[in-house]
Amino acid sequence: MLVITSIVIFNCEGRKTQSQALKESLEAYKIKTIVTEDTYVPELYSEVKIDSTLTNGFYVSVKNYTNMHQAYTISKRKNNILTYTHFRSWISDLKVTFNNQDIVNTLIDDDFIDNITNTHEYSSFRYSHLEVLQEKTASDSIRLNVYALKPQTKDFLVYELEILSNGTIKLQDITLI
Repeated sequence: MLVITSIVIFNCEGRKTQSQALKESLEAYKIKTIVTEDTYVPELYSEVKIDSTLTNGFYVSVKNYTNMHQAYTISKRKNNILTYTHFRSWISDLKVTFNNQDIVNTLIDDDFIDNITNTHEYSSFRYSHLEVLQEKTASDSIRLNVYALKPQTKDFLVYELEILSNGTIKLQDITLI
């Protein structure tokens, strides 16, 4: 009996079992290791060009394209996976002529949105695109809708711009959709 008791006492020296050691090793690995994933929206360069000739003497040329060097990044962490979603910025080259004279030649981008809103409330919105409002044109002006979106939401801002025949640009309205 003494032999059995001494064997039991000497074998219980506090060593970890194989499953305990594996579990602790895995926990330490999870704490130290973070996996990162990068996603780009849009993934590749994109470009759309639209030219419009209006009956009131205006000609509008819009080239929308992605800025491959600038993005708005949102990060999320779930367990040991860190995900970065990079929303590439959009730029529009806007050229407007009236009676064959250039009156506007400007870039519409995030900076443009920041300048026309000039408020912190809309600072998380990013420029998306613009469209000519042919039904709202007048004899001496055209109107454009400029869209900005809030990444990973369904929130849109719509700016209505009026461009007068002398090249003056006026902000008409801001609507949150």
